Formats: sequence, C-alpha cells, structure tokens
Amino acid sequence: MKDIEKRIAESLDGFNPDIVPHLPYILQDLWELGADPATVADLIQKNIPEPGLKVLDIGCGKGAVSIRLAEKLDCTVYGIDFMMEFIEDARRFAKQFGVENKCFFRQGDAHVLIDEYNQMDVAILGAVGPVFGNLQDNLTRIKAALNSPGYVVLDDGFLEDDTTSTYNRAVRRSEFFRQIRDAGFTVAEEVIFHRDKIEDTDEKMFRQLKNRVEELIQKKPSEKDLFQEYLKSQEYEFHMLATEIVTGTWLLKTDK
Repeated sequence: MKDIEKRIAESLDGFNPDIVPHLPYILQDLWELGADPATVADLIQKNIPEPGLKVLDIGCGKGAVSIRLAEKLDCTVYGIDFMMEFIEDARRFAKQFGVENKCFFRQGDAHVLIDEYNQMDVAILGAVGPVFGNLQDNLTRIKAALNSPGYVVLDDGFLEDDTTSTYNRAVRRSEFFRQIRDAGFTVAEEVIFHRDKIEDTDEKMFRQLKNRVEELIQKKPSEKDLFQEYLKSQEYEFHMLATEIVTGTWLLKTDK
C-alpha cells in the first residue's frame, strides 16, 4: 500500500506518502488535475478522426479529460484512478454532463487493472508521473493495451539539455525523446505550453491549495509539519514549471 501511496503522492507533486489521505480535501477545488482537456481533445480530433474510439485514461483523477473526450468526440472512455474520492467525483461529473453511458470509471491500482484492457485506440497519460516506472516503462506497459496502430496522449515535461538545474523529477530533452523512441513510439504532434500561461494558471491553483492546507493545519495541528512540507513542495514545483521545465502535450503513435 505504501508503494501505491508513494506513486500517488509523486503523481500529484508530493513526496511524502502520508499526505495521500488528505489529498481529496486539499484538491477539492480543482477538477482538472492533469492534462488540459481541450488540448487533449483537439489533438485526438485532428489526428484520429475515426468514430467510436476506445480510450483508456490512466490516472483519470476526477474525470475532466475523460468527460471532455466523451462529450466532444463521442468516444467511449475507461478511466482508472486509485483515489476512490476522485472516482466518485468523476462519476458525478459524468452524470452532470450527460455522458455517464460513455464514461466508465474504476477505482484501483493501474498496475493490476491495466491487464484487463486491450484493443484500446488511445491511452491518456495526463501528468501521472511514474505509474509503471519511468516514461519508457509507462509507454511500454501501455503499448500492450493498444490496437495497432495505437496512440498515447502524453502530458509531461523535460529540462533542456544544457540546463544546470539539479531538479531530478524531469529528464533532459534528449533523454525524454530517447525513451519515447525506445518504447516504440513516434511523435505525431506536440503542443508546447507558454510559460506565461502556466504561471497564471499555477498561481491560481497554488492559492487554492494554500487555502485548503491552512484549513487543515487549523483542523489538525498535530500534522502541521506534514501539511507545510506538502505546501513547500508544491511551491517548488510551481516555480520549476514557470522557470525551468518545458511542458507540453504530445500525441504519440506506435511504430509500424
């Protein structure tokens, strides 16, 4: 269980697994927890125009991407997330948007559930971190669940090769694309995000997180250090996103 909680914490830019039970409270104001739904939908619509796509959303969070795809592209989406609270939110949002018959959300460990899915047309990896290992491990594991050709929408980031940064949660550009190639994928299209847009969005998110963390400190003062550690890690992540990390969304296609 601790290994799963560690992966969850890392996927949401935390470092201490003890924060995981508190994440539903901290993140209650946020619906979009990973990739930008509009960007993902546009990439798929532009490059994979076939009707009736089957999509697997790994680490689907509260279902923002899944629901956008079902609503805009009329596809069937299968979402997996370990956080039951997120899955409950995803199901509620699906009903709210009238796509509950196109979105199927399951709570569980992706390590186990991934083996139950096959012949998917598209898989979503929306800023999920080391679900199965590094980027190459993630793509290799997911490839087995895809049709041929199959696609992955990857929301991620890298550091430039000439950076002097000691940040160790993102690889250099050349290593990023090497892992994609070695997993058997090519880049069909990429969307790189401008730092100004990232900074504006992250500033709002950080304010929301900070407010909820401060509420938790008041409610549970004995865990003050844990909450402050999480907030400090978030502040550092947002700083790196605004200054060092090149972030984007890539549409990857399996090699023939």
